[in-house]
Amino acid sequence: VSFNTVRNVLAPLRAMLSTAVGDDLVRENVALRLPRVGRPPRSIEAPTTEQVEAVIAAASPAGRGPIMLAATSGLRRGEVFGLRWKDVDFEARLIHVRVANLDGVISKPKTKAGERIVPMFGSLRGLLLEERAASPFKAPDDFVFPSATGELRSPNGWIKWEFYPALKRAGVKPFRFH
Repeated sequence: VSFNTVRNVLAPLRAMLSTAVGDDLVRENVALRLPRVGRPPRSIEAPTTEQVEAVIAAASPAGRGPIMLAATSGLRRGEVFGLRWKDVDFEARLIHVRVANLDGVISKPKTKAGERIVPMFGSLRGLLLEERAASPFKAPDDFVFPSATGELRSPNGWIKWEFYPALKRAGVKPFRFH
């Protein structure tokens, strides 16, 4: 039996027993006595500046913007593709980060930092001004990096078709686009 199978059985069991303890149906959650299973968390190695620059240089024109935005602002991939023009304040040089689901609806942030304001530095500001000038989708509710039809782009599809090939072309050790 795999570690994931065991973990996927124990996690809901622990949760159900915790609820039963809270409802005074049982005295103790005996599942909490069981050891945690699974592989230890793998260490995440951040890419170097040189690696990021190489990937940006190797990316297609459509791929450069999202990579640069993520690298210079710390936005997650869902935040990059959920970004709308109304969230970009060019005068104040700020980006208002909200998360949109695949229907374009703003979803509840995962953390307290989920909705936040991040600074927009000069090179990023220039890139976003160029993106807006070149894009047919410029309305406040339009996405900064939309699909060809102006809809919310799938972050996972973009990773597969844009980011991974750019990593390969750059010849750098693969790293995670989060």
